[in-house]
Amino acid sequence: MEPTGLFSLDTVEKYGLPLVLLLGAIYALYRFMTFSLIEVKTEFSRYHIAHAEAIDQLQVDIAEMKTELRLLAEFIKKESRE
Repeated sequence: MEPTGLFSLDTVEKYGLPLVLLLGAIYALYRFMTFSLIEVKTEFSRYHIAHAEAIDQLQVDIAEMKTELRLLAEFIKKESRE
């Protein structure tokens, strides 16, 4: 069975080995770049979601602390009036 397509022996005979190797390198670089971009996007999405959840929890904690501080300030004001 004879290989067909872009990287067959006929292509090498027609265009020469350097051109075929150049095309192969460009294709490999293209595949690597697309894979890398997809992986970076996926990792960034996971990283972003985790940090967004942490920030939401932090905001809840800060709101609780503000409430507790208000209660403490009111208690101190009442104690200082008496």
